[in-house]
Amino acid sequence: MRRAGLLVATTISAAALVAAGPAGAGIPSEPSAEVLADGLDGPLQLDATDRGVFFSQSNLSGQKQTKLSRLRNNGSVVDLVSLKGGKVEIAGVDTRGDAVAFTLSRFSEDNPVAKLRLLQANGVVRTLADLQAHEERRNPDRNQTYGLQDKPDGCEAPQLDQYTGIVESHPYAVANGANGSWYVADAAANAILKVTRSGAVQTVAVLPPQSAVITQEAVDESEGDLPDCVVGETYDFEPVPTDVQVRGGSLFATLLPGGPEDPSLGARGALVEIDLASGDVDEVASGFAAATNLALAGPNKAYVTELFGGAVTAVNLTTGATTPYAQRELPAAVDVHDGQVFLTEGIFGPGRIVRLGGDLVN
Repeated sequence: MRRAGLLVATTISAAALVAAGPAGAGIPSEPSAEVLADGLDGPLQLDATDRGVFFSQSNLSGQKQTKLSRLRNNGSVVDLVSLKGGKVEIAGVDTRGDAVAFTLSRFSEDNPVAKLRLLQANGVVRTLADLQAHEERRNPDRNQTYGLQDKPDGCEAPQLDQYTGIVESHPYAVANGANGSWYVADAAANAILKVTRSGAVQTVAVLPPQSAVITQEAVDESEGDLPDCVVGETYDFEPVPTDVQVRGGSLFATLLPGGPEDPSLGARGALVEIDLASGDVDEVASGFAAATNLALAGPNKAYVTELFGGAVTAVNLTTGATTPYAQRELPAAVDVHDGQVFLTEGIFGPGRIVRLGGDLVN
């Protein structure tokens, strides 16, 4: 991302423009919800397992502490890793056996940190990969161009000038891969990365720019920052991958569109499929209001959280058809385990983990 690579900062700034109320009109039967834990500090990601729910607390309250935590099956919450510092973030979480992988970022212009780490069964934390080093060495989207595609003659809008991908890493989600590997959605590198068993980092795919036509409404709401001469022009925003999941020879990822998701440009979040063999990226579904997470369920189903839409939406992975599933307050992360849907929500206030009842969408 061109701006300081913090997904949460991006979503909060856009939140001022979007009503955060539920948008799940047409839900035939709203599932019941059981609150499993509350009073959480920005629970952005979770992994539901037989041993409980492992989740991150990302310090959205400003307490200058970020955590990797576990919700035990008896309802108690225990902090597994706790780090102090207002610019430090634990975000992505996934498990393998008794070990827990998590992403760690420190946002600093002088000494940024972006790592994939592993909490081992013996309680010792070790670094699996230095993702910032990979970004500085490879910069996966260095050849990708963002900005205004064509600027009319005489149109003064330097803030919309074209630029190529900069060096910036923000690992935001992690998924368990085959043969001891892990996949990472890097929200600032605009890429999906693979970390091998030996700790080598490879770029699986660079996500494509997210294009939008600038509307008069967007110009009006910019309060003078954008001139009228850009109305009708196409701007290529940076993609912001927020989650990644593995199925067979494919990865599935949710994307924020890298710009406003208010009515001026519309709901532009997307779910994409990535071919592991070729790295090709195909859109499965779009039109989500801040697609922040996904969970795979059944042979061809996914659930997507829409943070600003206030909804969890079911997606048919074959047809791309979407079906409203649940209306929730600021849902951030979703997982399906043992036929049940687990969710983090209310992330800008005291956050919660809930378990939704009712049948899954077929």
